[in-house]
Amino acid sequence: MRNPEFTRQRLTDVAVRAMAQYGGAGVRVDRIAAESGINKRMIYHYFGGKEGLCANVLALQISALSDILIEPQLAMLRTQLASLLPSGNAPIGEGVSSREMSGLLGQTHRHAAVIVLRSLLDTQDHDLLPNGDAAGWLALTTRLCQLAFVGDSISSTQEAGTQSHKQRVSLSPVLQPIDG
Repeated sequence: MRNPEFTRQRLTDVAVRAMAQYGGAGVRVDRIAAESGINKRMIYHYFGGKEGLCANVLALQISALSDILIEPQLAMLRTQLASLLPSGNAPIGEGVSSREMSGLLGQTHRHAAVIVLRSLLDTQDHDLLPNGDAAGWLALTTRLCQLAFVGDSISSTQEAGTQSHKQRVSLSPVLQPIDG
């Protein structure tokens, strides 16, 4: 029996992991299909292709950060990443299924910050200060880096004096050789 909501959520979950690891440029439809165990035609059916899937994931990650970033920072992100986000006039996070939203609640802000930072690195517009607001961009990127590398706060295991394991995160974009 087919379950469209489960299929969409499974594809999204695998794409979140892939975007965190490889960035949007490194996401491959074949890899997402293989890791999810779902036919790759379903990616095209539900999301229209790789770009739609990545846009959906990025919108979900920005939504996940909306409770800890201030509105001007969210506006800067939406403006800078507009070419990567779903098209249309619907606000980010609108149209998100209840299953996708429940997945958001369980994920860490660290994961979302890594994906958003990688997406900023992937953007073709390399204007460092798109709005001319140096202080705002500094505060935003500092907060995203803090979330990506340190986390929300000191975890309860660290407060209790136990040592936590270290996780290595790479934000370098995926580079591919160009035959000349």
